[in-house]
Amino acid sequence: VFGNAARSASAAQPVPHAPAGFQPVITISITGGSFGGDFAAEAKKRAAIIGDPHAPFVPFQSYWSTYAQMNAAQLEFYFRWRSAVRHGQFIPTDLSYVFVHVYELIHVIGAPNAADAAEQLTRLWQAYRPTYPKLDNYLISWITDLYATEVSAEAALDFVQRHVDASTPQGDELLLATDPRWAAGEY
Repeated sequence: VFGNAARSASAAQPVPHAPAGFQPVITISITGGSFGGDFAAEAKKRAAIIGDPHAPFVPFQSYWSTYAQMNAAQLEFYFRWRSAVRHGQFIPTDLSYVFVHVYELIHVIGAPNAADAAEQLTRLWQAYRPTYPKLDNYLISWITDLYATEVSAEAALDFVQRHVDASTPQGDELLLATDPRWAAGEY
């Protein structure tokens, strides 16, 4: 916009030395919209995609796993993998792919209702927790929350009683909530 004159003028200026005690502030912004709304809208559009059964595995590692972070080859593998999971085939994959499917199911996308989404999440968690023990840190409470907020408190308690013990992360707290004496305030 300003042409070469502006570039050469700014290049000719010396960079001043920072005063003593100066602490630079670094701002990091992440573009691509908000996770919740944009992801859910995109997931609804992609819910019926059936993956190519011959799509090769492509590594995928992302802190906030979404479709936007995947390249074309990763998306092809993701839909192959998700199709297999939907048919009960839990093939090896990267944790980031697992989380994209988790986010879909938390939004009740790819499931006819919240109860089915929670059951799919439970199967996904059980299949991949030996490989990715970190899933316990998230999925136990997320599945419990999905049952409690979208199905019923009884379904949430049933999930906790069937799948959680005191050795799992937050397990002792979740089990305490199922104790009738604690729930009645008799502690």
